Amino acid sequence: MEFLEPGHFVRIWDRELRRFVFYRLLEREGPLKYPYTYAVLKANTTCSEKIFEDLNPSKNHIYQCFLGIRDGLRLNVWHPYDEKMLLWDETDLDDVSSSDTANLEYEDTPYDEPTFQFWIIRDRYPGFVVKNLYGNRKVRPQIIVYGMKFDYEVVTDPALLDKLTRGLVRCTPISWRKLED
Repeated sequence: MEFLEPGHFVRIWDRELRRFVFYRLLEREGPLKYPYTYAVLKANTTCSEKIFEDLNPSKNHIYQCFLGIRDGLRLNVWHPYDEKMLLWDETDLDDVSSSDTANLEYEDTPYDEPTFQFWIIRDRYPGFVVKNLYGNRKVRPQIIVYGMKFDYEVVTDPALLDKLTRGLVRCTPISWRKLED
């Protein structure tokens, strides 16, 4: 896990403005640790529990997060603000095609050394559904999210915006699309 430092710039697509918005990361707090344990799952079953508001920051914050999962599990990560998923319904994750999720297993992002990174801003938080991959035993699924909470400011200076847009100033693009390298 490598968290960004204050002073770093990030770029986010704003669906309402229909353009990229740049943020300067300010003070940070953390790393914060959010372990979560699901109810026991029988062999080859999927949970019905989802996590939403637990990971929703206040309006003035952004989280850089890393997600880890225990062995024997598959975790589907939905990003409700992904533009491919305009039919999002928080009450029923089944409305969203699993092809629009990051499908992760322990090898992709181990519980003790998470590598799957995602970002959360207000009302753009993930949903998780977990599956027990063991064919012969019950399991109590566990995931963990490590997060760094940043204060931020929206970049409005025209000269700096021009440099950021042209790539003359280092900036990290934030995407909520499924895990692809």
